[in-house]
Parts: sequence; structure tokens; C-alpha cells
Amino acid sequence: FGLREAASGAVRINGVDPRDVRPDVLRRQVALARDVEIFDGTILENIHLERPDVSINDVRTAAETVGLMSAIQRLPNGLETSLNATGSPLTSGQLRRLMLARTLAGNPRVLLIDELLDSMSDEEAERILKTLLESDSERSIVLVTNREKLKAMMKNVVMLTSEYQESEAQ
Repeated sequence: FGLREAASGAVRINGVDPRDVRPDVLRRQVALARDVEIFDGTILENIHLERPDVSINDVRTAAETVGLMSAIQRLPNGLETSLNATGSPLTSGQLRRLMLARTLAGNPRVLLIDELLDSMSDEEAERILKTLLESDSERSIVLVTNREKLKAMMKNVVMLTSEYQESEAQ
């Protein structure tokens, strides 16, 4: 998002250099799910982030997609449940799913998932990735993972090492 310059190589989104796109436009089109970052506020506020283009229905759909909505509905105040900066009363697994819901609620065209699924159980990570890959969205997913099973679910795999390698997933 413009914070770091690449030492080598190039990034293109539909053939366009992201540096040639206004940052606000880029942020609406590209979302990054990496670390758990929660602020004091409700679950709704933590997913919505006061984005004018995100509706309550977008929040609910995103939470459902990542398997979080049923847990939210069991809380006495549902989406209006207050979270502190540590994310309590949600579990660490639920907080990781909340991070994915936050990115999905904005309906980005490019979703970058940077090792967030690696900190989930195999079953949970595979279920979430399968749901994302099977959605009718035209979203591109870039997944950074160390798990072979997750790599195998992807259509294309690019291994970034000291030398570039690309392969079709089997």
C-alpha cells in the first residue's frame, strides 16, 4: 500500500502498477489479512471500520463466510458485543476469523492472506479456504502459507525463494 518499495521485481494488478493508483482506491480494491489487530469497540465496529461502502449485510455475510456468525449470535449482544483491545470475549481462533471477515466485508478484488490460516487448525483453515475459493466472487486470492494442504488447494503456486519458481498446483 505504498509503505515499502520492492528491492527488485514488479507488482501488477490487472497490468497496472499499484504505485500509479490513488492509495484510497487501492485500499478499497486490495485487502490484507495478516495479524490480529483489535481495538476497543464492538464486534460490528471491528469488522465494519466505519467504511461508508460496507453495509451491515456485508458484515453479516463476511462473518458467515468465515464461520464466525454462529458464535457471534450466541453472545448476549451479538454484533454489538464489546471487545477490549485483547479481543475478549472472543477466542484467539475467533479473532483470526474476525480479521478475515474484516477484509471480506469490503469485498476486495484482491485478498492477500499472509500466514493467517497457518495459525488455525488444519480443518478450520481448509474449510475457510475452500469456502473462499468456491465463492462466486471474481476475487483473486494471494495466500502466503507454509502448509502443503493449503498450497495444494490453490490453482497456481508461486514459490518465492532466491530464484523464482512457478508451478501449477496438482
